[in-house]
Amino acid sequence: MFTIILKYLNISIPSESEFLVVFSFNIFILLLILLFSFLNILGYFISIILLNKYEIVLKYPKLKRIIQKYEKTSMIFLVFEIILVLIIILFLLYFTYLTFKN
Repeated sequence: MFTIILKYLNISIPSESEFLVVFSFNIFILLLILLFSFLNILGYFISIILLNKYEIVLKYPKLKRIIQKYEKTSMIFLVFEIILVLIIILFLLYFTYLTFKN
């Protein structure tokens, strides 16, 4: 998805670029994904906290089933996002280490 957006904005790396430039660009894309994941995690936490703080379930009993389903699915997406963030951080650390080890 990011590559499509970057192509649309005419942001690309020439094929004859140095390795460090290509590596930096790839790290940049991974950091963008990481940033969006953190924003999603923050959004999930805020929505769950606000639902519990203002007791929406008690104010709107007809929406109780929908709100409970939303909280359960938000927790599933939250776990998925946290796993994605951890994988990206480990991926960045590992490949940075391998790159600059030599």
